[in-house]
Amino acid sequence: MAHRLRFLNPKKTLFLLCDIQEKFRPVIPLFKGLVTNANKLTKAGKEFEIPLIVSEQFPEKLGKTVPDLDISHAAAIISKTQFSMLVPELENKIKTIYGEKPCDVVLYGLESHPIVALPV
Repeated sequence: MAHRLRFLNPKKTLFLLCDIQEKFRPVIPLFKGLVTNANKLTKAGKEFEIPLIVSEQFPEKLGKTVPDLDISHAAAIISKTQFSMLVPELENKIKTIYGEKPCDVVLYGLESHPIVALPV
């Protein structure tokens, strides 16, 4: 299978940070490393002016996003109570930012692999 290297265009890319919350700190192995890597991505996105949307799973019970991550530049912080990041508020925010949808999405955080699939 041939792989083609290509670069992200910051004007057509979206960063989605998923559920890196305080309540998970003591129960997730290697949480510190997760936060370190998420910090690198978040700072890079901020530097390249890539829009960031953050989700928080049931923040009343699980806490807010860890303070170790500077998400002050986030276009939205979305509270959710379902095991999906693709909630109407997120879809509306994406339409506001891009008109329809971005070309590329960088998804990172906790349980991010099953959390979202943007419609094509």
